[in-house]
Amino acid sequence: MSLPERSKLVHDIRSEMQKVLGFLELLCAESGDPLTPKQRRYAENARRSGDNIMEIIAQFEKQRESGLANK
Repeated sequence: MSLPERSKLVHDIRSEMQKVLGFLELLCAESGDPLTPKQRRYAENARRSGDNIMEIIAQFEKQRESGLANK
């Protein structure tokens, strides 16, 4: 996979994850119908997992950028 293709893929993944995380944030906000404790736990676990994925993406991008700077 070429560098531009990887960059686009990372951008696309990051964009979609931001949408999912935004939805989970709204879901966890105390507006509308309240979540049951079980539902809240699931939503918070999903949000934490999404945050972890975003961190992995950020680390990947930093490594890619440092590799480009060394060339």
